[in-house]
Amino acid sequence: MKFDISTTGKGNTADFYSAGVLIVERDETSAEMMKRFLESTGYRNIHAVVGSATVIELLYEEWIDILLVDSEVLTSLDGSNILDKIRHSPVHQHLPIIVLTSDTGRPLRLQVLAQGANDILIKPVDAHEMALRLQNALLVKAYRDLVIYHDDLTGLPNRDSYTERLNWAIKYSERHGAVGAVLHVDIDRFKKIVEALGWTVGDRLLRAVAKNLAHCVRDTDVVAQQELGDQVVMLSRLSGNEFSVLLCGIDRPDSAATVAQRILEKMKTPLKIGDHELTTHCSIGIAAFPADGNTINDIISAANNAMQNAKRAGGNGFSFASQKFNERAVRRLNLEADLRHALGNAELSLVFQPKINLSSHKIEGAEALLRWCHPEQGMVSPTEFIPVAEESGLISPIGNHVIDMACRQIRDWLDRGIKAPRISLNISSLHFAEKNFVDDLAGFLDCHKLGGERLCIEITESVIMGDIQTHLKTLEMLCTLGIELSVDDFGTGYSSLAYLKRMPLHELKIDRSFLSSIPGDDDGVAIITAIISMGHRLGLRIVAEGIETQQQLDFLLSHGCNTGQGFLFSPGVPPEQFANLLRTGIKPPPLLKP
Repeated sequence: MKFDISTTGKGNTADFYSAGVLIVERDETSAEMMKRFLESTGYRNIHAVVGSATVIELLYEEWIDILLVDSEVLTSLDGSNILDKIRHSPVHQHLPIIVLTSDTGRPLRLQVLAQGANDILIKPVDAHEMALRLQNALLVKAYRDLVIYHDDLTGLPNRDSYTERLNWAIKYSERHGAVGAVLHVDIDRFKKIVEALGWTVGDRLLRAVAKNLAHCVRDTDVVAQQELGDQVVMLSRLSGNEFSVLLCGIDRPDSAATVAQRILEKMKTPLKIGDHELTTHCSIGIAAFPADGNTINDIISAANNAMQNAKRAGGNGFSFASQKFNERAVRRLNLEADLRHALGNAELSLVFQPKINLSSHKIEGAEALLRWCHPEQGMVSPTEFIPVAEESGLISPIGNHVIDMACRQIRDWLDRGIKAPRISLNISSLHFAEKNFVDDLAGFLDCHKLGGERLCIEITESVIMGDIQTHLKTLEMLCTLGIELSVDDFGTGYSSLAYLKRMPLHELKIDRSFLSSIPGDDDGVAIITAIISMGHRLGLRIVAEGIETQQQLDFLLSHGCNTGQGFLFSPGVPPEQFANLLRTGIKPPPLLKP
């Protein structure tokens, strides 16, 4: 549900307006008019469709709180059984349904009420009456959910609510190819605590644990804290000392290990329960869907069995239902621990890949690329350790370390009389969003006595679009330092001309995926030529990543691309080798036409 009954009361209707409303009308004009009508009354999460064909599917795509359906849809051949389908759905059987009709006759009213409608509104609808009918229906649903679907002791959703949402999440995953997971959390030694201190202490302990678990779920970076969209998270109390965390829309099943690890760490914090200070641990079983099953019983059983495995292993830990995911989670946790040590053990270094003027072949800049040489495993791919850094909270310290290393290296080159070009640094979304990011960066420049013109900051489109107003201020502050700004992997995200015009950008980098199949891929050709043309009209420099063949180079030159980087010219090389390239220049590719 998208509104909170605990804050909904007389004179407070703001939460009602956030409810998910689905309008089912007989034609597009009616659907649009009804949508605008509801928007004018304050509702802002409205979905409108024509006919009944997509209603059931949409109920699994969006979390809908109330359904408004025109009676003509119900009397049509396709929509005659739509109410019956909803009332027999385990997920949507209690969904409030209001029928809109211009037929004032008694037979129709009796018919739709018999089919499962909760209320009837006569068209043309009065705005004030509509608002009151919707609020009353939503209020009844909210109180019902509070009584039936919430645990009295902790205030969390209960088992019934959990199984209903899990069923929705499984269906959602099936339709969209999404990944989800269930974490079954059991407090270790809870029975002994109750036997020693009594149920009063036990109940207070359960409430304190529920609060801590809620903080862990809310603060996690693995999932977005929202009820709808591509990512869903829900914390429930199943029974006794058992809780569950439902995740839907995560990037991969073993990402659930990050949430589990945070729960384990949070549980170590001593809790003051009356006169007692208690330290609790828990065992966590993790089941992923669809990998471990595609029904409620399959997932709950798999998660419970995994939790029992964690208990048999001594408790205070987690276990996946799948051994494959267990192995990956163990490797990820080991990588996280090793990455923390790598920061202080000089295991992280930079290589520099030249950015080449495609016409003159002169080096115009370089991208600094992070490398990790593990003392036992050797080189660890950035595609493996960067996600670990982001999920573990290490990405900002590592990002600052990269900025410091780059500034230190530029200073060293300048002190040795080597004319270093502008160096580009990739900045993660989490690091960029930190309020001290610009101050910290300016501090590194000042420490190494460098001007901002020595750096170019590369960010992705998704970073910019996350919070445009805040990020616009950050970008403007960077520009005042003389730092150039580049959009990395352009074309894979929003690619909006509107934000390009608003942002103080200098460079667009065409994602390597578009270039990989050039010249044979017509779609890739169209996208690249469009990016180059749009970028040039906005006065931006265009950089192509991943140039590996003569054909790709010829194509880019023929379409006016300014700059490029890739193995055709040079891979990322250590600082001293890059200094040699600055002295000797980049040799033209062997097959380059004169």
